[in-house]
Amino acid sequence: MLDMILINPKSQALGIFDFLVAKSIPLGLGYVAAYLLEKNYTVKIIDEEVGRLDKEKIRALTDNENQLFGISSMTPTISRAYELADLIKSVFPKSTVVFGGIHPTVMPEEVLSRESVDLVVSGEAEPIIEEIVVSHHSGKGFKDILSCSYNDNGKIIHNPRAPLIDINNLPDVPYSLFDSTVYDMGFVISSRGCPYNCVFCSQRAINGNQYRYRSCDKVVNEIKNLIKHYAPSNIVFFDDIFTINKKRIHELCDLMVENDLHRKAEYTMVTRADCLDDDILQRLRSTNFTGLAIGVETASEEIMRMIDKKETVKDMIDGIELAHKYNFDVDTVYIFGLPGETRQDRVDTLNMAISLNVSKARFNNATPYPGTRLFDMAKEEKNLKVIGDWENFHPTGALTSSNSFEWPIPYYPKGTTKEELIMDVIQANMLYYLQPKRMWKLVKASINRKGTKWLVLPPKWWMNIHYIKGIFKVLLLNMKRFMWLIKWKFQGKLLTQYKEKRP
Repeated sequence: MLDMILINPKSQALGIFDFLVAKSIPLGLGYVAAYLLEKNYTVKIIDEEVGRLDKEKIRALTDNENQLFGISSMTPTISRAYELADLIKSVFPKSTVVFGGIHPTVMPEEVLSRESVDLVVSGEAEPIIEEIVVSHHSGKGFKDILSCSYNDNGKIIHNPRAPLIDINNLPDVPYSLFDSTVYDMGFVISSRGCPYNCVFCSQRAINGNQYRYRSCDKVVNEIKNLIKHYAPSNIVFFDDIFTINKKRIHELCDLMVENDLHRKAEYTMVTRADCLDDDILQRLRSTNFTGLAIGVETASEEIMRMIDKKETVKDMIDGIELAHKYNFDVDTVYIFGLPGETRQDRVDTLNMAISLNVSKARFNNATPYPGTRLFDMAKEEKNLKVIGDWENFHPTGALTSSNSFEWPIPYYPKGTTKEELIMDVIQANMLYYLQPKRMWKLVKASINRKGTKWLVLPPKWWMNIHYIKGIFKVLLLNMKRFMWLIKWKFQGKLLTQYKEKRP
C-alpha cells in the first residue's frame, strides 16, 4: 500500500511548442519523495509532463479508498490541479487531497474553498509531509502540524509557519523513480532562495529572502551519480542565482575537477549579470561550464529601478559581454508589458538584445502572479484580468498560443493596448532570429540540447512521427507570423520602424 501519491499537474499553455521544452524531472516533488523514502515510507510520483491523468488512470493508481494524495502547483498549473483534485475525489471520495507549492502558499483560502481540497501546506513541504502521513495513518487530523491550513467546520485555520529547513540535510533526489528514456535527467539544484526582491517573482513566498546551499560534497556526489547512471551531456544548475557565493563556487569547481567531472559533461547555470567577474568566469570555464542564463528584463533604467532588480542595464551589458569574452553561450529573457513601459522601451529592449547577440533571447509577456508586488500594482491600476482559475497566467501565453490575439493577456500597462503588446511580443521573438547567424545558433543549441533547454529538439526526433508533425505545425505557425511581419512592415507597425514622436 502506498503511503502517498504525489502529482505534478501540467498546464496546456505551451500548446504546439510543448515538445520543444526538455522534460526535466519535477525536482520539488523529487525532494519530497526522497524525504519520505528515507523515512521508509512508500511513495509514487505521477508527472503529467509525461502523461495526462484521467479517471481510469487515477483508479489504477491504488486500491486504497483512503489514499493520501499530494498535488504541487504553481499559478500556471493551478487550474489543472483543481481538475485533478475533483477527479480524485470522484474516484476516491474518502481520500485526502493535500495541496502544496507557490500558489497554495500565497492563496491558501482560495485553494481551501474547493470542496475537493482537504489541506494546504505552505512553504517547504519535506518535514511537514512526514507529519501529515503519520497523522493520516492515525486519523488524528492536522490541528498541530506547522505550515498547514485546513477547513474546520466552515472556518479556515492557518497554523504557524514552520522555520526554513537545512537543505544540506535533505537526501538526494531519487532519480531512479523516473524513466530516463522520457526525461532529460540533466538538471540539479545546489541551493535555494534569493536575497533580492524583484516585483515579478513569487519564489520568495517559499524561501523568504534567505539563500541556502547544499554542501559541495553532496552536489558533486549527485552529479557523479547522474553521470554514472544516465550520462547527460549537459547538466543545468537550476539555482535562482548560481554565482552569488563566489567562494563556494570555487570550492565546487575544485571538487568537480578533482573528480574529473569537467571531462564528463558540460554545465549551464542560471545567474545574475552583476554576480559575474573575470575570476569566477575563468574558474567556471575551466570546469567546463559552457552556458549561462540571465534575466535581462528591459533596456530601460527607469523600469529596472521600478521592478527593484537592484541591477542596472549597464550591469546586464557588462556581464553578458564578459561572458562572451570567455566564450559562454548566453541565454537571456526579457519581459514586455511591465508597469510604466512604453512602446519605445520595447524597441530599445529589442535593439539591445540584437546588439548583445546572445545564443537565445526570449521575450515574455509580464505576468503578475499572486503574492508579488507586480500583482498589487496591476490591481491598483485596475488592469488585472484573471480568467477562470488563473488559466491565462503564463509568461509565454501570448507567444505560444496558436491564436495569439485571442490570448487573454493578464496585464498590460497604461498607454498600451492588449493587441499592441501581443504584437510586440511576437515581433520581438521573430525579429531577433531573422539574422541567419542567430538562427543557426538557436538551431545548433536545439539539436545539441544545450543551454537552459527551452526550444530543444527531442532525442531521435526524426524517428517519431508525433515530433515530425509537431515541427511541421510550429513551422506553419511561424510562416503565418512571418506574413504578419511583412504586413506590419507595410503598415509601419514594426518595432524596428517605430520611433517615439517627441513634442
